[in-house]
Order: sequence, then C-alpha cells, then structure tokens
Amino acid sequence: MTILEYCIENLSAIERYQQKDFTWSTYDENPLNEIPQFRELLDHIPESINRERIIQDFRDGKFYRGFVMAMMWGGIGLRNQKGRKGNKQTTSAYKAFSTNPEIVDSRLRLVRDKIANDEFHSAYNLLAGEMKFDGIDVSFFTKLLSFISESLNPSKNLLIYDKWTKLLHVHLIMDENSDPLSYFSKTELKKLWKKDDKGIYNTQLINSSKKGNRSYEAYSNYNLLMLMLSNQIFENQGLRIEPFKLESYLFGESKKDNKSANNPRVWIQQNYSEQYAPLIASL
Repeated sequence: MTILEYCIENLSAIERYQQKDFTWSTYDENPLNEIPQFRELLDHIPESINRERIIQDFRDGKFYRGFVMAMMWGGIGLRNQKGRKGNKQTTSAYKAFSTNPEIVDSRLRLVRDKIANDEFHSAYNLLAGEMKFDGIDVSFFTKLLSFISESLNPSKNLLIYDKWTKLLHVHLIMDENSDPLSYFSKTELKKLWKKDDKGIYNTQLINSSKKGNRSYEAYSNYNLLMLMLSNQIFENQGLRIEPFKLESYLFGESKKDNKSANNPRVWIQQNYSEQYAPLIASL
C-alpha cells in the first residue's frame, strides 16, 4: 500500500485529527531555571503548548518565545553530552535556551524574510551554517522553518524533517518508484529498519548523503512530495488537506503511548518494513 492509499483510506480520521498538547514541565528544572530569560519566559506561557500556539508567537514576532516553545514541543534533549556526566550545561536544551534573545530575534527575523521571499535554500543554509543555534540539528531547525512558514499567509509549505518524517520521505520516494540513493547512502538507508541496542528492529535517524551536500536537496524533495500528496488527495477525493496537517497526522504518536496499527507512525514503519526494507537490504 502507498502512503496515498493509506491517506485516502483514513481520510475522515485525518480531517478530525488534532495533535495533543504538550506539557513542558520536564524543562522546569535546574540549571535551565538559572538562565534568566528562560526562567522569566516560563512564567508567561501556558502549562501546555501546541503547534497553533507556537505559530501564533512567530506570527506576532515573539521569536524567542516561539523558539523556546518549538524546542520544548519537539523534545529537545536534556541528556548530558557523552563524557560530561553530571554537567547539565552541556545538554542541547541548555545550549539552545542560553542563546541571547536578541540573537534569536535577529536570526529568525532574517529567516522569516528569506522564507517570505521564497528563498528557502538560503533560509535552510542560515540555520544549518552561519546562523546555526548551538545544540540544534536539522531535526530541530526544520521545526523553526516549518512553524515560521505556517505563520505566513499563505504558508510556504515547509515541513519538519526528523527521524520519523525521513522514514515517511523514503516511503514516498519508493511509492513514486524513484531512487532514495539520490539523497541517502546505502548505509544510512539501512538504518531505517535496523536492530537497535536491545536487538529490536526499529527506525533510526539517518543523514542525507554528503556527496554534493544533499542535505537541502533531500529536505526540498520531501516538501515537494508532501505537496504532491496533498494535491493527489484533492484530485482523488475533492478534499484539500494542506501538507502541514498531513504531516501532523502521519507523524503519529509515540509508540510508548500507542503501539497499535491505528497509530500512523506504527503503520508506516510496519508497511515500510514489509514492502521496502527488503529491497533496501539487498542494495
């Protein structure tokens, strides 16, 4: 079954879908609370946050608040760096939230302007390179791209590119009978269905091929295929579901909360493992 067929089969569920709010209480701890701007911010945000609230902050030009909420919503790491046991100032969360709010504001205003002018590659490169935030990788800076994109009218349809959406991306590529090797190496592709440290088959984070710096090209292709998916649903069913909402549904829930096949994350992983993983393993 293709992702398109799955979406058509679950169209009513997609229409009704509302992602659960996220409670940020796990971030209310030291040494994060010792960061003045972060501590002050926690006193002025709701106990639970969602995509719409984050988008509204970016729409209102509240960039540091939108930045922090996007990172907490995405589950930015609270683990210490390897070899730095006990030093919580080495966590990704501490590094990100320690950034001067004025720096966050100036960087994200520039990124917003680039996105508004359809300079997507430039916006991506800013957050991946010269204006990279400490502690934030592609899984998290594409959250910023996506939420800022959604704050514009109309949206520029930039999406989130993390472990689960990369699995979705490869599934979509193979649904189109295209070659994922255009964006990922054989070694990386095989991580999408591989035994973890506990000997259990699972999906692992993969990186785009370094040949020709394919990172942005892979991200751009994912956005394009999701837009195509949205258009195909409209053509087949006469119903317009924007890529951002489609991604939200297909991203699914944590497998700790829902291991059943009615969780899109579980279904995509299982379908990929049966339909495409054997082909990847034979490369």
